[in-house]
Amino acid sequence: MDENSFEVTKIIRAPLKFVFEWCTDFREDDAEILGSNNKIQIVEKNESQVIRLVESDTKFCVIKNRQVITLNPPNKWHVERVGDEANISGDYELTESNSHTNLKMNFIFKLFGVVNKFFYVFCFGSYFNLLGIFYICLLYTSDAADERSSVDLGGRRI
Repeated sequence: MDENSFEVTKIIRAPLKFVFEWCTDFREDDAEILGSNNKIQIVEKNESQVIRLVESDTKFCVIKNRQVITLNPPNKWHVERVGDEANISGDYELTESNSHTNLKMNFIFKLFGVVNKFFYVFCFGSYFNLLGIFYICLLYTSDAADERSSVDLGGRRI
């Protein structure tokens, strides 16, 4: 089993409280917002934890994973994703600056087997569909912050 890691930082022009609430508002329709065909089932959701099951139908196979998201308000959350093809651990931390919020994300991947390495390199599969959270936070929070009033994001009016 190989282990890989990377870090991503994003500047979001919105207050920290807003960014935390938006990024940690996990729903079963998150895949629709992304235009993904993933099926998401929320198993448990409370103030400190979200557990969800995700099924991704790729061209090659169906990939299933279980995600446990631990919420640490007001500015951190951690995701453990255990799946058919990889285990992914993600730490998210928000820090507030004068005019924006910084979102720092650290990911560690444990890939299984040569076939899956090939799949990741050429198909990007779950690498960039990481926890659903990655794209939702980066794309939609930034868009909403840029609008300054409100944006309709697939039924979520903010």
